[in-house]
Formats: sequence, C-alpha cells, structure tokens
Amino acid sequence: MGEIIHIQNGACGNRIGEEYLARISLEHGIYNYEYSGCSDCDLVRVGTYFNETQNKYTARAVMVNLDPSPLDSVKQNPGRCSVSNNNIITGNVGALGRWKEGRILSSEIIDTVMDVIRCEAEKANNLQGFQMLHSLGGGCGSSMSSLIMENIRDNYVKKDILNFPVFPSRRLATSQESYNTIMGLDSLINYSDCAICIDNDTIENKIGKVNGIDDLKLVNETITLAMSGVTLPLRSYDHEHFSLGDLMKVTKDKLKFLMCGVSPIPECRYDRIWHDVVSNDNMIVPTNGYQRRLISGLVTYRGRCSDVDVYDQVTQQLSNYYVECNGVDISICQTIPIRHHKISACSILNSVNIIYLLENVLKTSETNFIGPKYQDIVYAKESVLNLINEYKLQG
Repeated sequence: MGEIIHIQNGACGNRIGEEYLARISLEHGIYNYEYSGCSDCDLVRVGTYFNETQNKYTARAVMVNLDPSPLDSVKQNPGRCSVSNNNIITGNVGALGRWKEGRILSSEIIDTVMDVIRCEAEKANNLQGFQMLHSLGGGCGSSMSSLIMENIRDNYVKKDILNFPVFPSRRLATSQESYNTIMGLDSLINYSDCAICIDNDTIENKIGKVNGIDDLKLVNETITLAMSGVTLPLRSYDHEHFSLGDLMKVTKDKLKFLMCGVSPIPECRYDRIWHDVVSNDNMIVPTNGYQRRLISGLVTYRGRCSDVDVYDQVTQQLSNYYVECNGVDISICQTIPIRHHKISACSILNSVNIIYLLENVLKTSETNFIGPKYQDIVYAKESVLNLINEYKLQG
C-alpha cells in the first residue's frame, strides 16, 4: 500500500527506537541487512518500513539527536536495527533539557534532517506518511520533534503523521520537563494526525505490580511491543490492503490522542489476553477506572484464533469498561507472531478516558509561568485545555 518513513528523535526516542527497529527487523526475518527467515510471508509487505537493494534490506528510518553520544551504540552496530549510517544525524551538544535551547540548536541541523527525509521520500514509490517516536519531557525530544513536524507539514501537506510520544514520569518531573511537555503537546495538537500515547509512570507501575521489579529494559520492551502491535497491520501479509489512512480512521477530528493496550505484558501469563488487551489494567497510559465513552478503536490479534471467538470476547470485555463501545474494528494476523507467545494482542482506543492523562499534564505544569516571557506556554496550556473540553463533549 505504500511506504512509511520512521523518524526517532532525542535520547529517549533513540533508545526505544533502536529496540523497535531491531524487533520489527527480526519479525520480518532480517538481521544485519540480510534476510534469514523461513516464510515468504515475511517479505510480502516488508517494503512499508524497509528499502531493498540487491537483497539487502535497510530500515527506512532517520535517527536524530542533538547530543551525539546516545547514538554511538547504533553507529557501532547499525546492522542490529538495519539502519544506514547516512541516516544518523547529530548535533554537537545536547539541549540540556530545555525547550528553547533545543529549538535554537535544532534549527542548526534541521536542513540536514530534511535532506535525509527528502532522500527517503524520493526512494518511495507511494509514500503514505511519517511515523515519529520521541519523548515530550526532553529538551531535544520535544523541541526537535516539533520543528521536524512543522517542516514535514510544510513540505508534505497531504501525508499523514503518526506520533508515539512518551510522557515523562510525574513523580520525577522537573518544572522544565513540565514546560517541555506542555509545549510538545501543543505541537502534537497542531501538527500530528494521530498520537499513540505512552506514559512512563503507568508502564513502570504495571511492570512492578506484575514482577515486583523496576526494570528499564522491561519498560522499553513493553513500549516496543506496543509499537510493533500498532504497526503490524501496516506491514503484515494478512493485511495487504491496510494503510496508514485506515489507522487514522480511529481518530475523529481533534480527538486524535489514543490509548494503547498490550497483552501479554512482558514476563506475564497470556491466558487472559482476550480480557487484558482492552482492560484499563493493560493500558500504557493512566485511566481513572470510570466507564467513559469509547469513540472508536482497533484491536489486532497475532496467532491462530477464530474470528468469531475474537469478536465475541472483545465485544464482551469492552462492555465491561465502556458505556458505549461502537466503532471498534478487529483484525487478526497469523503470519508475524511474537517470539515465545502463541497468541498476543494490541489495542488502540480513542476513548474519553484519555482526559485523565491530559489533565495530569496540566496539573504537573508549574503555575508560576507568568508574564510576557512565558506567553508561549500560556497559549499552549489553553490549547491542551481546549482539547480536554473537546473530549468532555463526547461524554
């Protein structure tokens, strides 16, 4: 159906993105640029995220960071995630966690970034759009991503932008991180077509609840598992006609901030997948537990299971959590399983429950940003508040 350019930015975005690219490379049987799989189905839609030249497969990915050090591991072993060294772009110094500093430094390398993106776009036969992974709390992750989105929107007006923004820990958030998050969220409201929200605190709490540990590796594994599940219909043999535009149907005008559920969470049992994938307990964003309206959704299952069983189980479980649960599509992929799991699932839900995450962002932002110097964050907070009110109108 066409190609997607993956862009990852900032220390957080690149740390998770490296694992995500390594995961989907292995899911398609690719390692160190070569195919070593055993099923023809692996390569049917591999072109969505990979370039192929003379049986060599390179991820259609662009890695960006102001501070060069976080990308050293990728430069030393680019074959692990099948990325080209030409698509790794760094500055000379980091933004030190500051939005405004990040915007200034980002302007120094944005032309190079856009040149690489343009090169990838020109290689594509039918470019669908862009996929971005970045944090909201970091200086580079928030500000650089904002600048990239602005430039993409100017140069590729009709192409979709799918974002995976990582919300920072509220327990450890500084006033600067809160500032960055509000500004980054405002950019998503203005430029993104769809944002699959990822909340650090929520995932850490779930990992600790199940395993009794605080493990960054498991947190990142959960995030990459979610991203792999969300993008599965875009690259699997079973969904040959599924496009980025189909994914965007889960959004509704300004209501484009989606919750994501994963089952099984790493190291967990999978005998309750039907229930867990749409339950509040397995969302990677916080929910308040109330029954709120579900506007739309998409649930994707991996493994050999009956269409009828899946539909009946999902419909039953959704009714336990939502007052209304119309407009939910269900898809099944049997050709790209997750290692060690016979059946797994991922859900993206456009729910009024996302209000809880957005309100938390406002609560953790400082109230003493007063005066002309901080007029930008005043406007940004108004934008977030307007979004919350739009969701409240849905019930």
